[in-house]
Amino acid sequence: MQELMGNPVFADFMRYSPEKVYENCMGWMRTFDEMWTADWWWDTQKKLPPGVTIAPLILASDKTKLTSFAGNKEAWPVYLTIGNIASGVRRQTSARATILIGYIPVSKLEIFSSEEKRSRHGQQLFHECMRKILEPLQAVGREGIDTVCADGIVRHVHPLVAAYVADFPEQCLVACTKESRCPKCTVERDQRQDPCPVGSVLRDPEKHLRILDEAKGDTGYPKLERDGIRPIVPFWRDLPHCNIFACISNDLLHQLHKGLIGDHIVPLVKKAARGGAAEIDRRFAAMPQHPSLRHFKKGISIVSQATGTEYKAMERALLGVLAGIVPAKLLAAVRALLKFIHLSSLEKHNERTLLDLDSAWSAWHENKSAFIELELREHFNTPKFHSINHYVPGIRALGSNIGTNTESTERFHIDYAKFGYRKSNRRDYVEQMTRVLQRHDAVLAHSSYLDWAIPGRLDLAAAVEEGERANRSGVRGSSEEEDEDGDGDGDGPVASQQDDDGDDEDPEITSPSLTTQYTVSKTSIPQSLATISSKHNAISLDKAMSAFLQRRGISTTDVAATLPRLHLLCYKRITLHVTHDTRSGLRVVTERSAVRASASHKSARLLHPLTEPHFDTVLAYEDPPPSSQARMVPPYTGLLVARVRAIFRFQEEWTTSPHGLFAYVEWFTPLGRIDADSGLHKVSKSTRFNRPRASVIPIHHIRSGCHLFPRFGSSVGSKCSSDKSLDRYDDFYLNPDLYLRDYYLLHQHLSL
Repeated sequence: MQELMGNPVFADFMRYSPEKVYENCMGWMRTFDEMWTADWWWDTQKKLPPGVTIAPLILASDKTKLTSFAGNKEAWPVYLTIGNIASGVRRQTSARATILIGYIPVSKLEIFSSEEKRSRHGQQLFHECMRKILEPLQAVGREGIDTVCADGIVRHVHPLVAAYVADFPEQCLVACTKESRCPKCTVERDQRQDPCPVGSVLRDPEKHLRILDEAKGDTGYPKLERDGIRPIVPFWRDLPHCNIFACISNDLLHQLHKGLIGDHIVPLVKKAARGGAAEIDRRFAAMPQHPSLRHFKKGISIVSQATGTEYKAMERALLGVLAGIVPAKLLAAVRALLKFIHLSSLEKHNERTLLDLDSAWSAWHENKSAFIELELREHFNTPKFHSINHYVPGIRALGSNIGTNTESTERFHIDYAKFGYRKSNRRDYVEQMTRVLQRHDAVLAHSSYLDWAIPGRLDLAAAVEEGERANRSGVRGSSEEEDEDGDGDGDGPVASQQDDDGDDEDPEITSPSLTTQYTVSKTSIPQSLATISSKHNAISLDKAMSAFLQRRGISTTDVAATLPRLHLLCYKRITLHVTHDTRSGLRVVTERSAVRASASHKSARLLHPLTEPHFDTVLAYEDPPPSSQARMVPPYTGLLVARVRAIFRFQEEWTTSPHGLFAYVEWFTPLGRIDADSGLHKVSKSTRFNRPRASVIPIHHIRSGCHLFPRFGSSVGSKCSSDKSLDRYDDFYLNPDLYLRDYYLLHQHLSL
């Protein structure tokens, strides 16, 4: 704890006292994101003497396999971090804001004759080990300790357990409750599917300990059975100000993504859909591709041992897949559940988003009977569905779910368990893992000291690391921007919107809503309008270009003379760096959004003679608001869906401008029509005289990438492929789930 509190690297990302944050000066809209903005810190601070500082300890444990394919080697690491550090920093493994404090022994306990004894003594072993690891907290938590903090000030700090991050089996293990009962509340096992279970209140640790004392280890004691308690002496018994039941955090990964979606909803909708699992697979395969969306080209049925990442990818397309092939009531239930999941993943909440969470959960309960009416399930009386009742209180108490989620611990296993195991000789590996990690931490600590002691070293190291990353990725900044065709004809140097001299030095420009970076194609040979029109299927390019040039003050006669000899330098891809308003519910300032406009071309791979064309869809302004009003207009006002057919730069001097990149786009109808069953916005291809309504627009008119669901109807057919979907269909739904950063804005401003 003292190491984390005193690390000067975290000085700009730490708080030492609780805060109440509001969106306006009137105090009408309280926000919850970091732990210091939530209620636990406030409530606990009142129990301590004035002037002391709390270090909210966040504990996490998770048993993990060390071998991928064979063997039964396992490790059980225990992690610790503190809520004083911002959650965005805690989640970064490179920041070292989460540390390993011990390993729980993994043993089959074969010395005991029965399975029941092995289970009970194994549970007690866990608690004895945790008690030993956390023993220093008993005295220090009560009395406090003077600590040099990251800002150089000495504070009297009380380290107190605030949150415990674990999956459901370990939640029950930590709480000493049976897995047939809730580890947080006293709900009866047959009432877990009710939205407001009668008599369900948070467990009381004092009452829990009193029952354990009365039982004296007797497994048949009636009160143990009544409350679902295991006769285990808990490690948290002597920890000060520790209500372990309130400390158990929400688990997005195992409860929502893998739990509700992976274990329940996906198998059920396969049975409910007309055409069954085969139709759902065809729809996933026919879904238009997008750089930010995983494409299941053979459907989802062949996916075995799916991870949380894969289930999240399914969630982002599931509503569009189910539209038209499942009953309306069932679709409404799935829609409510998906809305709850997306809102739960926001990094910043306010009273409005918490009300929306309650509303989405109520909508699920109103429509869940559709599964029972179709005889797909008899009930939803399971721990995962009941756990949702604790999400809103958990956010109010501990802050957003992102800061206390098992997704982080899954990533830490690589550095704190598997890294050390791979360096060992696989025999007596725990001791070797510990030694490897100690040496590794010593090297990192010395490196951090040098960063602090040598001025400019940190900036130099960051520049070197960025250069190495650029070399590894071929100038591209992330895997999202890699050459998907795999033909070696990747993207080349980075260019940007230019000044009048056409110089390519400046890598990016800034507009009121986004910063745009452009990646230039290696095949930068100027092409005529006829060539581009043919390769990119841009059938209205001539008319759109003529109208664009005339709007720039060029006479009709000059335009007619210019078009036949006009050549353009085309780009295969741009990457938009979208700046967010934090009121959207996200703390992230910028995120990447790739947009492709690449025609089919020869591939270097012998088995793939031609690459697939990619013409992505975007949200763009046809007539953007004046710059003086841009920040006063809601983010999605005036935006239209458009398909980008070409991204280019003019070569002729008279067409240069401060924004020298342009796009030829084909428009869709305005947003506004909402499908009654799915709740999705409907759009259609916009035409004029049986030709696509198209325009040439400056690239900074593009706000963000977007994704469309084709309105498949009752059956998709077996010959529809993802690269043809946007051409084959005329009617679509707007996918609100593509980017989490846009999800709440779409719901708020478009009333989804």
